[in-house]
This record gives sequence, structure tokens and C-alpha cells, in this order.
Amino acid sequence: MPAAPSREPTRLQPVLDIGGQRYSLNAPSIVLGRSSEADILVDDTGVSRKHLEIQTADGVIRAVDLGSTNGSYVNGHKVDGSVELTDGSTITMGRTKIIFRLLPQPSGGRP
Repeated sequence: MPAAPSREPTRLQPVLDIGGQRYSLNAPSIVLGRSSEADILVDDTGVSRKHLEIQTADGVIRAVDLGSTNGSYVNGHKVDGSVELTDGSTITMGRTKIIFRLLPQPSGGRP
């Protein structure tokens, strides 16, 4: 008899790819910026100390500009307030390019 298909939908893990480094977004709010107080440090003089926040709520992931000096861009469009992110969205802050991805999480084994 074939194995019963898993009833669990594939969970997607939101991640940011920044300069070859991958960061999992495991909190409802992640702040990116040049400050050591930011959750993800972006070493770029064109980035504000607290530049951008990634918010996750009700399955929707949004990029929120925190009043940065040089602005934030998603897919080439300036973020005015906030914008929803989708798999493959490109975020630009200063000279730093960040790729937002939704990666399937391996299922089973761990609670």
C-alpha cells in the first residue's frame, strides 16, 4: 500500500539573502540597519541606523521603511509606508541588494 500523503501543507520559511548570507525571519518584526541595535546589521554607509522593518502578521509579510534618509525600494519602487513582499522580491537599501525568499521547510523530525 502506498504511504498516505501528508495532510500538513508545506510550511514556507521566509528568509533574506544579503550578500551571500541567509537570514531566517523567525520573529513577527525584524529591523534591518547600520546600528548594532538592529536585528540584522547591514554594513552600508547608505543605510540608516534603523532603516527597514520586516513585519509578519496573518501570513502577510511586509517591508516597512522606518523613515530612512535614502529610502527603501522593493522591485525598484520606493517604499511609501509599507509594501507586501512576495517570493523573489528584491529590496534595495543604499547600495545593498536583498532578496526575499519563501523556502519550503523540511517537515518531520523536529517539533
